[in-house]
This record gives sequence, structure tokens and C-alpha cells, in this order.
Amino acid sequence: MRRVHGLLTSYPGRDHFVFHVYEASRRYHLEFPNATTGYCADLRRELTMLLGEGSVQVEVLRIQ
Repeated sequence: MRRVHGLLTSYPGRDHFVFHVYEASRRYHLEFPNATTGYCADLRRELTMLLGEGSVQVEVLRIQ
């Protein structure tokens, strides 16, 4: 998780991120309200190489 967080924050930007971690029958939602990233194709490629295909999900969230 430290490597993923470091990779995300190494791409500067204004995009927020969370981790969803699944362990047995439990799901953990980890927010990083003070950390941001700059999502792009290169970052997605590196995350996929690190975590595996299908492990990265991107959603556009509207702040209300």
C-alpha cells in the first residue's frame, strides 16, 4: 500500500483517491483527504503493472 500511495502522489494533480482493500469477507475503505494525484494514462499503466489487470477502478465523482 505504501508503494501504491507513493506512486499516486508522485504524479502531481488535483484528483483525489481512495483505497478499497478486500480481505476475506471484509472490505476496508481508506481515504486520503490531504493527498492528491494527477490521473493519466502513464499512471494507470504503472498502477496496473504493480497491482494487476482489473485492480484499478476510476470513477468521476461530482461534489455537491
